[in-house]
Amino acid sequence: MGGNLDVFSHGLLACNVNWQSISEIEAPLEVRAQIRYGKRLADCTVYPAEDGMVKVIFEEEQRAVTPGQSIVFYADDILLGGGIIECPLKD
Repeated sequence: MGGNLDVFSHGLLACNVNWQSISEIEAPLEVRAQIRYGKRLADCTVYPAEDGMVKVIFEEEQRAVTPGQSIVFYADDILLGGGIIECPLKD
């Protein structure tokens, strides 16, 4: 049986990314992300990955990064885009 620490992840892979305010990313991009409604924005870096996916690395581990849920990216108050969480990344 896992403990509370087992539900924390330092990052995730996201698919079906749809950029709204920018074009596709080709280099790492520092943004703020929200992984579920009502959760605070988290500082992170988004990296381009294969097949249009992105790899997201959080500055602080996030709780309950759940496949199938949405992730949304912001720069200040500007919506950059979002995608679907494919899988959490563990150490």
